[in-house]
Amino acid sequence: MEEMQTFFNANKENLKRLLITERIKAGYGALFIHIQRNKDDTPQQIKTYYLPMIRIPKKIREDLIKKYHDNNSNSSKIFFILYDKDKSLIIEDNM
Repeated sequence: MEEMQTFFNANKENLKRLLITERIKAGYGALFIHIQRNKDDTPQQIKTYYLPMIRIPKKIREDLIKKYHDNNSNSSKIFFILYDKDKSLIIEDNM
């Protein structure tokens, strides 16, 4: 997960622009950032894709909704999901 956080921090502004562009096109959702690995578990590449809320897997969608309500979020909040294998991390930021 450390690799993912390093990637996110190094590319945060570009990822925010991508998320905002996709959100305008597809509606409220989250940007997923996933590391693909080779068979020997070494990193191969990092993939990003946007999913509108309706297409986000149920468990993650429930976690996002809870985070949204618990933090008194508003529509200017954006969400990134970093995931690698069986670990994930939700990052909330402002537009």
